[in-house]
Amino acid sequence: MTEEEWTVCADPEKLFDFTRGRFSKRKYRLFACACVRRVAHLIRDPRGRTALDFAERMADRGGRGRVAVEETVSTACQEFWGRDQTAMTAAELLTHLAEAHAIHAAKDCVWDDAFVAAARAHGVARSASSFPKCKIPDAPTQYPHDKWEKMAEEAPPQVLLLRDIFGNPYRPVAFDPACRTDTAVSLARQMYDSRDFGAMPILADALQDAGCENSDILNHCRDASAPHVRGCWVVDLVLGKS
Repeated sequence: MTEEEWTVCADPEKLFDFTRGRFSKRKYRLFACACVRRVAHLIRDPRGRTALDFAERMADRGGRGRVAVEETVSTACQEFWGRDQTAMTAAELLTHLAEAHAIHAAKDCVWDDAFVAAARAHGVARSASSFPKCKIPDAPTQYPHDKWEKMAEEAPPQVLLLRDIFGNPYRPVAFDPACRTDTAVSLARQMYDSRDFGAMPILADALQDAGCENSDILNHCRDASAPHVRGCWVVDLVLGKS
């Protein structure tokens, strides 16, 4: 894949496959979590939310307790798939499938191999996102005909998440440590901890005041169309994370 292809590609699977071996386990796990957080509203079972929160902690602090969490969420998945779907209305079935896939995606975030976790989670998250958008089938046992079309709608947001976390592999940025002022680090830490990245333009101002002139960094902070999540390449630079 060329740099131009990386910049214009709209297929998250192709982009993700290209990153193999280029980034840290932490980056891959946080990408998995970011994809699943987009469908976290579908998860009512607390075991699924526990897995998602644990996976984020695992990204930063290691995986002690991973097996116990995975087993707990596996039980939740089995309970969902074991329910009698023939007794559900078509609308109930779509709701059931959405949560079942979302919980499964949360479980995949805890997978031991971070790259595999991300590969599995972002695929299952796309599936989970599709069901609430599908047309209600004529019969409860009929599969929604527009599922694949609705899955495709989740591709653009995942592409944006990929670029937020991994940046441009062809343009690694050499960050000047002098730009890690108390103000910049405090802003980055607050956004990272709260998952609220609304202060990214303010971070750009703080970095510029500290002498940062890198247009890739400043433009990424000020791009109103760009989502920002834990693992954002600019926030990671400021916090000294990889």
